[in-house]
Amino acid sequence: MKFEGIYTPIITPHTEDGSIDKEAFAEVAEFLIDAGVHCIVVGGSTGEYYAQTNEERIELMNFAREIINKRVLLMVGTGATRTEDCVMLAKAAKAAGADFLLVNSPPYAVPTDEENAMHALQIDQAANLPIMLYNYPGRTGTHMGEEFLDRVGRSNNFCGIKESSGDINRVHLLAHDYPNIGLCCGMDDQALEFFAWGARCWVCAGSNFLPKEHIALYEACVLFRQKQQERTSCWSILLRMRCRLMKKTQCTHFKLIKLQTCLSCFTTIPDVPGLIWVRSFWIVWDALTISAASRKVPEILTAFTCSRTTIPTSGCAAAWTIRRLSSLPGEPDAGFAPVQTFCRKSTSHFMKPVCLKAITQKGVESCRRCFH
Repeated sequence: MKFEGIYTPIITPHTEDGSIDKEAFAEVAEFLIDAGVHCIVVGGSTGEYYAQTNEERIELMNFAREIINKRVLLMVGTGATRTEDCVMLAKAAKAAGADFLLVNSPPYAVPTDEENAMHALQIDQAANLPIMLYNYPGRTGTHMGEEFLDRVGRSNNFCGIKESSGDINRVHLLAHDYPNIGLCCGMDDQALEFFAWGARCWVCAGSNFLPKEHIALYEACVLFRQKQQERTSCWSILLRMRCRLMKKTQCTHFKLIKLQTCLSCFTTIPDVPGLIWVRSFWIVWDALTISAASRKVPEILTAFTCSRTTIPTSGCAAAWTIRRLSSLPGEPDAGFAPVQTFCRKSTSHFMKPVCLKAITQKGVESCRRCFH
């Protein structure tokens, strides 16, 4: 289980007599859902759970589930001074259909790390739901220290921690030493630092009134970074594949039949955007670089153009190959004959008519200029 996205600790509107204003609560919930937040948190400190009775809290979590109706995720806070009350609220949250629990240290009691861990583990055992820890020593007076994290980390239900201490060293500690407990931003003015250290969740009170702006920042910092990592991953997959193939015998000698085998190996790589061209790039690069001294360029390009490999951005690949050919040592016309075949089989809107003609040395120079 991973916590990802904008989690809004929803406010709790009250009427003049102090009772919960359910109509206003429903309006706020609809506003947040329409804006696109990923989860609504009921019973957090922003919702002022400490000003409500246990009965009101249970009534509110059930009402929230009714309003949300599984359109977004629901997290319920179990904060209380007595462990028994926390356990009761956790069971009620599970009965109400909560997706997760938010568990903080008991305020004012100032337990040790061991005592605090026992408190959290009893809540875990009672509900058996995914849990986000909530470290907010400024409000509880207790820090969730390393001994606490070591103890609760033995349970798979402790999936994340909302870090609201304001201590940036805690961000580094959690990201480096406790990767099993997902890092969640709990300090709005440190959001960028959290994202830089791998946080994928932001529990932000400000999203009650600026949800779209918070979502935009999250997407810019987290989702864009994820896309960049996916692109890098494509390169990594290809490079590992290439290194593995180059160790095989059939990839060390570029004779026609063996190059065909090598190309067949490469076609097993999953096709993702941009990967096919990269695959083709490396095939031609290896073929031309390794065989330049042995002057097997015509044989290699013939195999390349007749293979099952396709090149969507063929004009670029053709131009690059021609550049490589024209820079090889030896006779000026060595290896130019198969380039005509290569260009004809790689026609696309990127290529100009000159590339379809029989290519002499002068023609190659023209083609190079086309793709400069």
